[in-house]
Amino acid sequence: MALPVDPNPRLAQYTHPERLVTTEWLAANLGREGLVVVESDEDILVYATGHIPGAVHIDWQTELNDPVVRDYVDGAGFAALCGAKGIARETTVVIYGDKSNWWAAYALWVFTLFGHPDVRLLDGGHIPTAASVPWARAAAADGTFKPRAELEEIYLAGAGLSADREAIAYCRIGERSSHTWFVLRFLLGLPKVRNYDGSWTEWGSSVGVPIVQGEAPGSIEAA
Repeated sequence: MALPVDPNPRLAQYTHPERLVTTEWLAANLGREGLVVVESDEDILVYATGHIPGAVHIDWQTELNDPVVRDYVDGAGFAALCGAKGIARETTVVIYGDKSNWWAAYALWVFTLFGHPDVRLLDGGHIPTAASVPWARAAAADGTFKPRAELEEIYLAGAGLSADREAIAYCRIGERSSHTWFVLRFLLGLPKVRNYDGSWTEWGSSVGVPIVQGEAPGSIEAA
């Protein structure tokens, strides 16, 4: 049975406030049946140094990725992972981690897995038309997400995104861009957002695909 959402008014400014919880909500609900807290960090040794009581650990390198090929775990592997962590379909899962929840967003994106003429690319600067908007610009100094107004200034006014434009976030292997995907999809509510899992590792290694050299991102009209 799903737990009730966090009613904190600080979250109401975002399009999908039910996708976030505060530390107060988590502290009040720790130990409740139906809740699993997951820690996923860039530094896989952080969990061992201290973590939220009862939290399970997901190693993004060995548990979210296929051990043989450059790809994510398949359906059977993901089902086995969830079973090992005590996660069922009806479980409420709260994911947190280091780097302003960058890797938590990556884990969440993996959890949600299972050429368009008007596409805007983010966080790269080398695929033609891409705008360079590093994921960390969405994070406040205390590691939380910036207020909605500031996020709109960065992504809507600054990067030219809108509700009717498809957006594709990418980075190196799709991990940092998962943070951007979360912000655009759930905090700003843009409906046409994807995360390019191959990202620059795939694009930059492919023969015959275009890249932009220097600082020029290309024009949005050319997208």
